[in-house]
Amino acid sequence: LADNARLSLAESELIADRREAARAAFESLRADPKSDAGVRERAHYQLLVIALEEARWADVLTLGAEFRQNYPESPTLAYVDYAAAESVLADPQASNERLEQLIPRLQGMMATLPADSEGWAPRLWVLTAETLFRLKRYDEVPPLLEDLRSKLPTTTLR
Repeated sequence: LADNARLSLAESELIADRREAARAAFESLRADPKSDAGVRERAHYQLLVIALEEARWADVLTLGAEFRQNYPESPTLAYVDYAAAESVLADPQASNERLEQLIPRLQGMMATLPADSEGWAPRLWVLTAETLFRLKRYDEVPPLLEDLRSKLPTTTLR
């Protein structure tokens, strides 16, 4: 019960935009073997969210890989994969091979959007379009836009 209270306090710090305090609390909860497994998972997830918001791409990849290994059945894996895709595209030196590998992953995520993805799901189409653009596959972008319009008709992305 105490670790759930500590998690709530850490999330309150995050909501109040006191990221350093939140990060320290999440790291403590994640590392504490006495913390409930669900609390450790949530703390780990929140550390990934903070890393993504702060564009700490190496941390996004490391935290994401650790999360996937430790919580392979987590309902938040789709967000972890989305964060990894953001980190790949943040690298202006990403190889064409790495970009090519990203496309089917993004397409898979677009095909199976989780219920809680409305805040970040439209970015999947943006990331795919950016990937196609960087690969000079320009003719594939307009159908992608049509797909976005059909699957997420209320999105403000056009």
